[in-house]
Amino acid sequence: MSASNTLLTPKDMAERLGIPERSVRQKVYGAVWPHRRLDLRTIRFTEDDFRTILTMSYEQPHDRAAALPEVQRAPSEKAVI
Repeated sequence: MSASNTLLTPKDMAERLGIPERSVRQKVYGAVWPHRRLDLRTIRFTEDDFRTILTMSYEQPHDRAAALPEVQRAPSEKAVI
């Protein structure tokens, strides 16, 4: 089997991603991550699955201040600086 056709176990995925195997399994059971189920208990991932998971996990940097909700004050309140 060539490297591109290698199937990865949940343990392999956990090691590659640097996360606990339990986290990998939770993503599978929650139908969040692509995977291959060979039978009821056997889960495997392809290299394409791995790349897709990395893409899904990538988060664009954002402006933290812009993500915070605006504070609304009553008209009589004054801002304390």
